[in-house]
Amino acid sequence: MFHLVVMACLNADPSLCDLRMLPAGDSVRQEDCRQGGEQIARDWFARHPQIFAPNPPDCVATDALPALAVEEAGMGSSSISGAPRRSRPKTPAASPICPS
Repeated sequence: MFHLVVMACLNADPSLCDLRMLPAGDSVRQEDCRQGGEQIARDWFARHPQIFAPNPPDCVATDALPALAVEEAGMGSSSISGAPRRSRPKTPAASPICPS
């Protein structure tokens, strides 16, 4: 499975950027993901005018997605935004979708 991933940056502070997997664009084949990916990303950014994309979208295989951040919600309790991906996150340098 391939997922549409974009780098999203704040208009108010372009140095604040983060990778986002868009809620549409998932495809079994990478070619299908890429074919509609640019239009899906344009539509998504048009609905979120406070952010912009410094790079074109990318279609990333499920096993290459970055691990989700775990945040401490309170003393001794953690939360994850979304489903957990892997127990050992890749380093940013090893990730194919993180800029160097």
